[in-house]
Amino acid sequence: MSNMTSVKSALDAEIKHAKEGIAFYSTRIATLEKMIQQLDQLDGAREGGATGKTGGKRKYTRSAKGGADMSTTDDGADTSAGVSSGRYASKLPATTAAFWTSLLSETPISNKDIIKAAIAALKIRPSPADLKKLKQRLANAITIMTKDGTMMSEGTGRARRFFVTKT
Repeated sequence: MSNMTSVKSALDAEIKHAKEGIAFYSTRIATLEKMIQQLDQLDGAREGGATGKTGGKRKYTRSAKGGADMSTTDDGADTSAGVSSGRYASKLPATTAAFWTSLLSETPISNKDIIKAAIAALKIRPSPADLKKLKQRLANAITIMTKDGTMMSEGTGRARRFFVTKT
């Protein structure tokens, strides 16, 4: 009998895992479809004669973890299937080199000030894990961009400041 019990519990675990997979891929499909719609809207706006920059920052829906993506329906209801990690929901968008460069000016600023500006520009309230990830992304961006000359620095250690030069 104990053999049948262990087989049953293994099958139950397999069913649970499969259901979680279905939920994950359902939200992934919804997110990808929403991204395609947003791209179509951007293409339509550009073809419609819009010039220059769009009115504001883009909204990204990818979560910081590789897990469930955050998506909403047309009426604004949340359809994500992931489990929130406490009172903060992970919502850290992609940060490109252009994003980090947009936070800099000719006036040198510190890492701490760049992180504050990034949080303000992304319009998020980061969890401690998101803040850590954002700092890691900044460190990587600084390394790459100072090597290729996109960003300049002065000072060393904690007194190091970053800026861009006008070309």
